Amino acid sequence: MTKLNCCRCSKLDPKMTDMGRVDEFELMLGRCSNCGAYWMDAFCVAANTTGYERVSEDDARKMLSLPPGPELKAFLKAWGREHI
Repeated sequence: MTKLNCCRCSKLDPKMTDMGRVDEFELMLGRCSNCGAYWMDAFCVAANTTGYERVSEDDARKMLSLPPGPELKAFLKAWGREHI
C-alpha cells in the first residue's frame, strides 16, 4: 500500500464510501479533493496498518454501481488480491 501520490494536493475528500470488510481489511473508497483520482483506504484490523491503493475509474464505477451483497464482495475480493 502506498501514500497518496496523484497530484500535489494528495488529500482525500472527506465524503468517502464505506465498501465494507473484505477478509481482514476495512475498505473505504474516496477521491482526491484536488484531481478527483479514486483511492481505496484499506485498514487491516489484525495488523493495525493502513494505507491507500489507487483505483482505476472503471473499477471505481463498478464498485459504486454494484449493490451491497455477494457480487460486490466478490469483486472487492478479486480487486484486493490484485492490488493490496
